[in-house]
Amino acid sequence: MQFSRLLQHSHTAMGGGASKVQAAPASQDKRLVVIMADYDGCFDSLFRFSPAVSGQTVDESIEDKNDLARYSFLGNKEDEQGYISALQEWLKQQTQSGQTMLYCGSNRQSKKADLAVTAFKLAPREPEYPKGKYPSMTKWINDQKLNEGFVGLCLKDYECLASVPSAILPGYSGRPWWLVPALLEDRLTGAKEGTEWGRPDNVSADGAVTKFGQIDVNKDKEAKELEKPVVVKFDLFDTVTYHGKVPKGNKVEEECKQKLAIMRHQLESMATHVADGAETYSSVQVYYIDDRMDLLDYVGPNIGVKDNAKLVAKLGSKAKTLSFSTVNFIWKGGEGPQAKPTVKHTESAKLG
Repeated sequence: MQFSRLLQHSHTAMGGGASKVQAAPASQDKRLVVIMADYDGCFDSLFRFSPAVSGQTVDESIEDKNDLARYSFLGNKEDEQGYISALQEWLKQQTQSGQTMLYCGSNRQSKKADLAVTAFKLAPREPEYPKGKYPSMTKWINDQKLNEGFVGLCLKDYECLASVPSAILPGYSGRPWWLVPALLEDRLTGAKEGTEWGRPDNVSADGAVTKFGQIDVNKDKEAKELEKPVVVKFDLFDTVTYHGKVPKGNKVEEECKQKLAIMRHQLESMATHVADGAETYSSVQVYYIDDRMDLLDYVGPNIGVKDNAKLVAKLGSKAKTLSFSTVNFIWKGGEGPQAKPTVKHTESAKLG
């Protein structure tokens, strides 16, 4: 699905009963803000799947209230609400004026991965958590009168955020965001952008490249060397290769490479949409937001925006400047600077 088409139609169905992305009226501010947002431990706090947001507390009829340390973020504590409010305010400041594109920056890069991560959160885990790690959340999510249809799926939640930002960001008065359905799964399978996101069948993607446990250490038979290479080729960036099965000591490094591939995939998508569109911008500001500093520390210096002649040529005169920033935000127990979104790395390219 082309971004330019989203501008031409008042409603665009994302498939499978998904929320619709609305085109917005013209804006006097020619800034373009691009949000590439992680979900778990980061943007998931914005949605009603999070009992902390909805005001739910631990259900003492199904778990011991003395275990609250394990569920501290379910307790609707004042400091954690402060973290969430800080993210909401930061997002409003960045996006209130001008235009905003939203990408799924999570590693939930397929429908199957999206479902699998949520199922993992809720399922019983023997012997530690026979009722599931979050039994109160499991009960809550199964009660549609309580969850009002918000089911803890990243792709669905991001559709809601883009369509009606004011429902997620109290006091927001800007225009709707443009959700760009650019998942890495499409690039890896050679499909058109939006194919995976719009696929109505959520469960039968046996061949999904981006499954849950994408960087697998195989606990039953630990890998002794890097296996299952995934080669991700780009038009505007150098190739990124990560491995799907690795020794435990290599897991974080391979996760960092995978996240770099996701960010380059989405940057290339953004550049294509901007280049093909009718709009020109005073600036394009890209924010990659994540709770994990190891990923941010790797992606930031390696993203490849600065001095990228191919990227500059692609965008041409569509904008004067392009900036890419990594932003740290963690809402589950963040301290100090982590209690609010904090820019960690920025690099820029001067355009036409």
